[in-house]
Amino acid sequence: MLHEQHEKINEAKLQFFTNISHEIRTPLTLIAGPLEKLMKENEDKEIACSYKLMYKNTQRLLRLVNQLLDVRKIDRGQLQISFVQNDLVAFIKDIKQTFDYLAEKKEIKFTFTYSINVLKVWFDPNNFDKVLYNVLSNAFKFTPNMGVININLEIAQVEDKNYTQKEFAKISVANTGPGIAPENLERIFDRFFQIDNKQNSNTGTGIGLHLSRSLIELQHGRIYAENRVDTTGSIFHILIPIGSDHIQPIDAIQQTPEPTSIEGKAKTLEYLESLIPETDEESKAKTTKKAKYSVLVAEDDPQMLKYLEDELSNHYKTILCNNGREALDSVNKHNPDLIISDVMMPVMDGIELCKKLKSNPATTHLPIILLTAKSRDEDKAEGLDIGADAYLVKPFSTDLLIKNIKNLLLNRERINIKVHMGDQLNAKKSNISSADKKLIEKILEIIEERIGDQMFNSEELSKSIGMSRVHLFRKMKKLTGQSPSDFIRRIRLQRAAHLIEGNAGFIKEIAFQTGFTSFSHFSRSFLEFHGVSPSEYLNSKKENNLKIS
Repeated sequence: MLHEQHEKINEAKLQFFTNISHEIRTPLTLIAGPLEKLMKENEDKEIACSYKLMYKNTQRLLRLVNQLLDVRKIDRGQLQISFVQNDLVAFIKDIKQTFDYLAEKKEIKFTFTYSINVLKVWFDPNNFDKVLYNVLSNAFKFTPNMGVININLEIAQVEDKNYTQKEFAKISVANTGPGIAPENLERIFDRFFQIDNKQNSNTGTGIGLHLSRSLIELQHGRIYAENRVDTTGSIFHILIPIGSDHIQPIDAIQQTPEPTSIEGKAKTLEYLESLIPETDEESKAKTTKKAKYSVLVAEDDPQMLKYLEDELSNHYKTILCNNGREALDSVNKHNPDLIISDVMMPVMDGIELCKKLKSNPATTHLPIILLTAKSRDEDKAEGLDIGADAYLVKPFSTDLLIKNIKNLLLNRERINIKVHMGDQLNAKKSNISSADKKLIEKILEIIEERIGDQMFNSEELSKSIGMSRVHLFRKMKKLTGQSPSDFIRRIRLQRAAHLIEGNAGFIKEIAFQTGFTSFSHFSRSFLEFHGVSPSEYLNSKKENNLKIS
């Protein structure tokens, strides 16, 4: 009876923590995002050190959230194990490096001993990584300053569940410290169990070791603890089978990944900082110019919505919505160039919004980025299956979001240009070398950047490319069948049509936005290229536009 009651209490705790874990991801984004920005912009070492400490602890919170969600996945049988043959020596060395900075700070003698230079073992690197990290974190937590922690790797003959002697890779993490009461050597692996240690107030959550045992058992291994006999302290032993008899063919991946997963490497602040994309100087230089693209953001959290508006408004015109239904109505009114949507929202969620937009011929071309607290591969697959162009898990890097937006808009623009390039370029496509493709892409990028510059012409293009006018003329005639001037004019007219179709402004304004020096010249050129006047083109698009439902 007591056991059942205890299990119910633990289940209630886990359900509660799981529910709030999704909610925690949004405020973590609001903390981590601005911190990333401050860390890069601040040059004061003392202040930068404080920012790093804050950022480090946001990652600590994120790891805790992920552990809770992993436990729930295991309980529901939803956590997938993918075995990969990997060098365990290199794998442990890589993870050890993530703790070297902490060892130096606490003046702990931290070593790794092994008798074999390469040991190939089948395991899931993404989940085995979490086991080692939890065990090492536990060792550092209870090892006093100037103590000792040693990782030892050896091959051991151990009985399996059928009492058959088999070879196992045995990893032992030994530390000096208070040790563990004998009656608690097994209980420490119970969910939510915490050692009452008056000498160390950092008792943890009681999740890490429980998760470690669950993950090891899913990989047909074992983990157990014992106290040291040579000195005070404890030893955690991790056993992983050598060979592949324990693996089902469907679980094996026939390639060797990096020595550790990103999540494993992310244990060091240095690596976390290296993951933050560099600031796009080009974007910063353009913040004072009129935004060329509009981005619609659908997010039900007011602070998150405000934060995204603040970050994106320097680059794009922003349209804000509180749910999917508002977003759907706003798409019809404002014709945005890209949509960012949270997945979990009232009235209409991001998945439903994405489905409606991608199933409508009038909006199927719009790039959609989904933001979510759900990190399962199945959730990501669901978002991508319904047509989302990108899927970012909270907390995410704001710079990474902006780069995703920029790339999606640029790809869309290039697709539009290629669609309208005509048969001349398509006929030649198969004969274009990779170097020539890169040249065309560079030319398109330069024209795109200066499309509103009325002084931009073929001479300016040749200077930007670093090629003589004669050489550029010959090259473009060969590749596109057009002169540089005609090519620039063509792209300007294609862009003008796109802006008119999107109701991006008055036709006269669009003429000057696309680099034409006079409205009359623009009208004549547009009629010659598209076969209709700008106003006729606008009216025809209005008539053909499908109402979004």
